[in-house]
Amino acid sequence: MTEKISGVVDRIPHHNEDTGWSIIRILPAEDYPHAQDYDGTVTVVGLMPPFREGESVQFTGEWSNSRRYGMQFEASAAILRLPKTEKEILDYLGSRAVKGIGPDGATLIVDRFGEATIEILDEEPDQLYEIPGLKPAVLDLFLKDWFENHVQRHTLSYLQEELGISGRLARRIYSKYGVDTRRIVRTKPYQLAVDKFVSFKKADSIARKLGVLDHHRVRLQGSLLQAMHDFASDGHTFAPRAGALARAAKFLRCENDGKLEAALGELLNSEQLGEERLDGKTEQSRFAQSIFRAIGRRRMLWRKRWLLSPPYLAGSLSERTMKTC
Repeated sequence: MTEKISGVVDRIPHHNEDTGWSIIRILPAEDYPHAQDYDGTVTVVGLMPPFREGESVQFTGEWSNSRRYGMQFEASAAILRLPKTEKEILDYLGSRAVKGIGPDGATLIVDRFGEATIEILDEEPDQLYEIPGLKPAVLDLFLKDWFENHVQRHTLSYLQEELGISGRLARRIYSKYGVDTRRIVRTKPYQLAVDKFVSFKKADSIARKLGVLDHHRVRLQGSLLQAMHDFASDGHTFAPRAGALARAAKFLRCENDGKLEAALGELLNSEQLGEERLDGKTEQSRFAQSIFRAIGRRRMLWRKRWLLSPPYLAGSLSERTMKTC
């Protein structure tokens, strides 16, 4: 029977860097009399990322009783649990899991930033140099260790624990966005759909968890960018205005009530989308700026064909006409 257990890593008898196979002893958050050793620890085995002593981890898996090793928890998934309260953050920074700062330095940092400490460390670490009492040389060593060993794991944990993204997909996302992953996902959650990591529906679900409402500009713009990239994936270098708005409205499952028009104007002003009027006609075409840069000369060839083919420009382009382009 699958269940979840969590606890603090007490020691790591074995971790294979090539395969990820690990044997970890944890101090569980709850009592498991049938599985705990004389020192109160529980043995967890399985494939997992590297953890450090003192880190809090949540495991998903099943109990097994080995003739040789006794009761163990076989983990199918492991997520680093980020400290949330000031006390948890203070204990974490002052523990063996973090090198170079010590309990006294951890106290100075947490007193300054409170529950926002982890976010500051990951995204705006330069603010630490403004704290009186912390020597720059000590901070240099601390932040070097932090970025080498913590930012990636914190980001992966955030994607999995807070947003419900699988471990494998979280690693793919991080490999593309790197240390900017959390910022991009928080401010542009629909970029995950544009970059083909998830469907628009899944990106929409993630955005909702981040507090994005139905008519939020981020959601409206995300639907338009997704629509344009879908047109590009279908082989089109341009899309008619009405067609782009209609496809975006379909993603949103709503009527185009004018808010999409406003979002489209914002994308044009910020040059995330481009616009051209072909042959003086009122029908406008939109294309994603990144697509425009990528297709180069091919776009000009298509434009020449369109200009030489007046029927394609009369009124709105039909879906059938678009597919012939």
